[in-house]
Amino acid sequence: MDNRMVIARYVQSLIDAIQEKDLDVTLVILIHLKKIFDDNKKIYLYLKDPRVSDVEKIGMFNEILIRIQPINNYIMNFFILIVTEKRIMYLDGMLTLIEEKYNELMGIVYAVIHTPFPLSDTNVEAAIASLEKRLEKKIILNVKINKSLIGGIVITYLDKFINLSLQSRLEEFREL
Repeated sequence: MDNRMVIARYVQSLIDAIQEKDLDVTLVILIHLKKIFDDNKKIYLYLKDPRVSDVEKIGMFNEILIRIQPINNYIMNFFILIVTEKRIMYLDGMLTLIEEKYNELMGIVYAVIHTPFPLSDTNVEAAIASLEKRLEKKIILNVKINKSLIGGIVITYLDKFINLSLQSRLEEFREL
């Protein structure tokens, strides 16, 4: 079975099991867990180590979960399931998909603007406002400096690509 299919099935099963009133809280906790694992790769490597028993993995996860309030049985049961079913190698993909599902539910879109120079706060706010109006979603914007651009900007979000760079305009002009 394809890894993405395994990941999607486990994530959808978790989401289906959670009552709607608990969904947002549970997803926020899972996103926080993803950040913990991303910031501490040793924890993730420990959890994936086949020499570590399931009991030790579950114990470690329980210690992490206790520090995150409120304690959530859905998450603990989910983790026990992926440990006992030997699906821990998919944990990172599952947490990434959970974050994507949360953003989708909350109407959040991540966008990146590539520009040859730093943008002022006013320009960033204008770009956010323009994208939010266009997409009717909350935009979280990341500005990246790309000195290879001659001028203008390139915006990427979801699977979209908006090229407003001077280079693309010159190429269009050459094609005429």
